[in-house]
This record gives sequence, C-alpha cells and structure tokens, in this order.
Amino acid sequence: MNIFVYSTHLKYTPHIETELELMQLHLNKGDNVFRFICNGDLSSCDMNQKHDLLTCLKCRDVRRCGSKLLDGKIINLPILKNQNINLSQQLNQCETVEDLKKIYYDNFDVGFAISSTMITMLRNPNFDLDSNKDIIKEYYKSTITLYLSTINYIKKHKPDRVYVFNGRFAHVRAVLRACEISGTEFVIHERGCNKDHYDLFINKLPHDKNYQIERMESAWLSDKHNLAEKEKIGSEFYITRKTGNPKDWPSFTNEQDASLLPKNFSRSKKNIVIFNSSMDEYASISEEWNYPFFENQEEFVEKLMDMFKDDPEYHFYLRVHPNLKGVNNSQTDRISKLSSNNLTVIPPDSKIGSYNILDHCDQVITFGSTMGIEAVYWKKPSILVSTSFYNEESVYLAKSYEQVCAYVKSDLLAKNNLGAIKYGYYHSVKGFSYKYFKADSLFRGKFKGVDVMDANSTFNTIIKKLYNIKFIGKPIAMYDALYKKYKFRLPF
Repeated sequence: MNIFVYSTHLKYTPHIETELELMQLHLNKGDNVFRFICNGDLSSCDMNQKHDLLTCLKCRDVRRCGSKLLDGKIINLPILKNQNINLSQQLNQCETVEDLKKIYYDNFDVGFAISSTMITMLRNPNFDLDSNKDIIKEYYKSTITLYLSTINYIKKHKPDRVYVFNGRFAHVRAVLRACEISGTEFVIHERGCNKDHYDLFINKLPHDKNYQIERMESAWLSDKHNLAEKEKIGSEFYITRKTGNPKDWPSFTNEQDASLLPKNFSRSKKNIVIFNSSMDEYASISEEWNYPFFENQEEFVEKLMDMFKDDPEYHFYLRVHPNLKGVNNSQTDRISKLSSNNLTVIPPDSKIGSYNILDHCDQVITFGSTMGIEAVYWKKPSILVSTSFYNEESVYLAKSYEQVCAYVKSDLLAKNNLGAIKYGYYHSVKGFSYKYFKADSLFRGKFKGVDVMDANSTFNTIIKKLYNIKFIGKPIAMYDALYKKYKFRLPF
C-alpha cells in the first residue's frame, strides 16, 4: 500500500507522536510511506502564523528528530509552491466572519477552514476581518496552494490512504478536501479516550454528529465488556469529572469550591442553570453546527430573559465556561452586558462549584456541551437547544424559544440515564492503544523512549551558541538576512 501522512501541528504532543506511531505501524507492514511536509513553504500556518524563522526551524527540527526514531525509510514530499493563486474577489469583499465562511474554491470550503483556524487562534468567534486581513490573505494563498499540491501528489503517487490530524483547521482541511475530490480514503487522527490512546476517523470528521453517535452505539453493542462492566465504566466517566479527575482532558473545576452556591440562591424559586460553551471549536465546522433559532448563545440568553422578565418565581444562572477565563472577545464582551432581575451570571473565574449548582438546580439548559449529558446522568432534566454528540432521546430538545419556555414552566422529569451511560462508556473506551508512544501526561511523553520535544539537540545547540555570541539580542534584520541567505535550509 501507498500511505500518505500530512505532517502538521508538530508543536503539540501527542499529535506528532501519533503521526510517528502510524508511520511506524505501516513501515512494519512493508507499506510505502510518503510524508507531506512543509520546509517553511507555507507563508502562514497554525504553528507559525507570522512565519517566524526560529519557530519554523524548531518545527522542522522536531520533525527530523522524530524521523530518526523510525525503523524504515519514508519519502518526504515538499509542498509544491509553483501554483498560481489569485485572491478571490469575494475575499476582498468580506466584511464579517459569516461572509468569509461562504467562500469556496471549487468544492473546497476554504472560507470555513480559514475561519476555524482564525477563531481558534484569536479565541474570538466574531473576530475583526479588517485588522486581520493580511494574515487571512496569507492563509488563503497557502491553503489553496496546499490543496492543489495534494491533488497533484495524489495523481502522481496514487495513495491508498491519507492520514491527517483533526480535519477542521485550514491546512488539514485542505488535504482532506483534496482527498475527497480525488476519491482517496482519508483517515483523521485525534486523541483517544485517555493519554494512552489515539483515535481514527475514516472518511469522516471527528465533528460529524451522526458518525459519532453511530460509533457510540456500536461500542455499546460490542462484546468488549459485559453489561455490568459497561455500566460501571460509563458511570466512572461522570464520577471522575465531578471529582476533578477526567481522563481525557484537564479539569476545569479543580479551582472551584464544590460547596459554594451563589449568594442569592433561593430554594423558594424554580432555578435553572445555563451552561454556556466557548465557541472556538464548533463556530466554523459546517452548517450542521449553526444554532437553529438564534445567532449566538448571548442572544439566546437575552431573549429568554426577556420572556421571563415578569415571572419572579423563576431564576436563571448562567455558568460561564471556565475555559473563557481571561478571554476578551465578542462573546465575553456581550456576556458582561447581560442584565436581568431573573439572571445571575457566574463568571468563568468564579469559585462557585459548577457541579454544586447542577445538583441544586431544577433544570439544566446547554448548547450541546458535555454538561448537558452529565446532567442526564445525575438525573436532572436537561434541555438542549443546539446540536450535540449525544442522543436526543436523553434530553429535551427545544427547537424554538416558545418550546424552551414551555419546558421551563413544566415539571419536567429527568429522562432515563441509559443514554448518558452509553455516552460515558464510549468516551471511556474509544481509540487504539499506543505501541511505541508512552504518555507521561496529556501533553508530554516519549516515542520509543525519546521526548521528541526536548530531543532536538542540534537546534538547541545552535541556539545556545547564538546566545553565547549575543546574536539573539541583535536586530531582527540579522534574522532576515539569515532567512534570505539560506531559504530556511540551514545546514543542520
């Protein structure tokens, strides 16, 4: 078999190590492994938006370090730069992020791809296009260049499979779309259920709702564990989260006081907690993830509060996601302006325990976050107002403000939590065990006993020498001269 691997996001463990793992497994089978690489060819990328020389060199050296650990020969394919890329007239006419999302190149949703990267990098779902126009243009050119380059290499080498990370960012989506238009199988690699596992998604994005639900049901029907074991594993998923020890991601609640409630909390009222979400990841995937009857979460809260402004027996608590701590963007700015007698906003840095308010409230409203299905497990009525990865049979799905209002005013009973247990089980067992990578934590580990992030000795040696001769403190013009002379191909 001919296998392609697009080498990307090399600054992040375990993604570089997963890439190495997959290449080694295919080399063991005797497959031909081609690695699609960047030698400073992309004018802007997710690892190095401003094309900083030292960042570029560091990235390349991490890649070289990993390559030396592989048993077998891989073939590196540099990005083909001789593409004539003209900026889309539509790009020049964009005024909003929504305008940007509408831009296509052939059948490639390049506008969605660029938006996804920019939203993540800027932590702002409604970033200003004008102040970022230069980097957007560079992303457009580099993304289309990569898209066309991938198509050319597919035609030449006819790979049976192409591996790519995540799939939603600008450059990785370019490779994914090139595979689709060429009829080539692509496999997306991502984190698995914990630090010791990675996951693979064949011809689907990890963000594909129906695909994830199908996998969840398939896992539940498998014979990997008996029913009692499945229920125990599924339950532990929620227990570890509530105790601040999740296996798949750092806890957002460790700094909270599990005994605290808002000072104005009154048991004489009907209390509803709204758990919002940071919008970095799902704000630019596809139209499937657009909100169904409101533009954004803040608009939803504003409208809901307006509908309940004359009902003092109801009180809402907006628990702002701790991931938004320290973030200053359009979302947090609008949250800061929310005001209603029926609403208490709990800031992202508040010590008030998220699970404590979950336990004490009568109902829960979410926009598809994990807290929506966690509420189901802890036997709370859970109202969902957007797309999610869990089965809608577990929650009360609202498709209009009127339906939300009706749910809130009724005496909802918690739904059967079997769906929640299935969800917890799936997310506790999904993925494949690493053979060559040993994780020390969620973000560090060793591939074949070597930490590739620290092992780039050549690069570090050169940097130390530059410090010793006080080169680092000299004008940036010296770096520019170095770049122009060596074209990112320094002799190491």
